[in-house]
Amino acid sequence: MLGSSELIDFGGEPCGLSVFTDITERKQAEEALAGVSRRLIEAQEQERTRIARELHDDINQRIAMLAVDLDRLQQSVAGSDRETSFRIKGFQSRLSDIGAEVQTISHRLHSSKLEYLGLVVACSSFCREVAERHKVNIDFAADNVPLGLPRTYHCACFESYKNL
Repeated sequence: MLGSSELIDFGGEPCGLSVFTDITERKQAEEALAGVSRRLIEAQEQERTRIARELHDDINQRIAMLAVDLDRLQQSVAGSDRETSFRIKGFQSRLSDIGAEVQTISHRLHSSKLEYLGLVVACSSFCREVAERHKVNIDFAADNVPLGLPRTYHCACFESYKNL
């Protein structure tokens, strides 16, 4: 129930006016909406996890194999053709950059550290990665982070933290 009361003057007499409304249906709708939102976040996190694993396990492995092939090619032409050798070194550098970026995207999509080690470790690691990438100092502190929060809370907190 949702109620409100007010003191009113009715013909010179003070009277109390009270109104009560049954909000059961509204509360049930709010609970249902919260449940849908929670399931949506869980589904989104599962899809992000799948995409991150595909990037990390499949695409990054293909990039690594291509890097090995380029290294072999580099060794085979090292002394014979300087121009080709120089171009292969450029390809290797660009491929290495692509591999690093794929890995970064994979970790942004889904942090395995968040899943296995928790929110504080994932946020701390994220700060280290950002500091290294941008050559800045970041002081990270985590105080009074409750243990045992549902996984969806950790995911939401970590996503918010990454978007700061």
